Amino acid sequence: MRLIFWLIPMFCAFGALAQVPDSLSEASFLLDTTVQRSGPLLRPQPTPRKGLLGFLSKDYPKPLRAALFSLVLPGSGQVYNKKFWKVPIVVTAVGTSIYFIGSNTRSYRTWRDAYRFRVDGDATTIDPFVDDYPSADRLQTIRDAFRKRMEQSYIALVVVLVLNAADAFVDAHLMRFDVNDDLSLELGPDIRPVGQTGLAAGLGLRLQLRQP
Repeated sequence: MRLIFWLIPMFCAFGALAQVPDSLSEASFLLDTTVQRSGPLLRPQPTPRKGLLGFLSKDYPKPLRAALFSLVLPGSGQVYNKKFWKVPIVVTAVGTSIYFIGSNTRSYRTWRDAYRFRVDGDATTIDPFVDDYPSADRLQTIRDAFRKRMEQSYIALVVVLVLNAADAFVDAHLMRFDVNDDLSLELGPDIRPVGQTGLAAGLGLRLQLRQP
């Protein structure tokens, strides 16, 4: 009878040990399946912007896009590059050029008409400058001077617009230019061979443009 009491716990222990490998295998299988299903952990990707914000932020900054903005609306390329302090400079330059275009154009037309009235040969024509400028050649000289100023004003406006676009283009390029600490200009001692056996000492300037 005592033997039976000893055998029953032993059989229970062996049964429990026999179930452990199966339980471990099942747990390992479940773990592998979970890992395979989940895959590697990935960082959440930002939601791409749509519409105008997506056009402005995609591959920011793009030099050609900045130059195009500046040509369409002077100063907008500087806003795109976040160089807001340049906008008043651009607006002032463009506004000054437009002002001189208008002023010189009006003056040219005034003296052009005065010269026409002087040489039209019509005695009934009212000439407002006959007392101040009795010579027709003088009127022609003044007319030509204001025409030259008018043309120069248009050229100045074109130059301002081109410089405005070029500034936005260069700024966008420099924003993506590598300016880390590996870019350096160093001045130090330099020893160079002279001939086959001699050495010459001096100062050398070393410019490092890329990472070692």
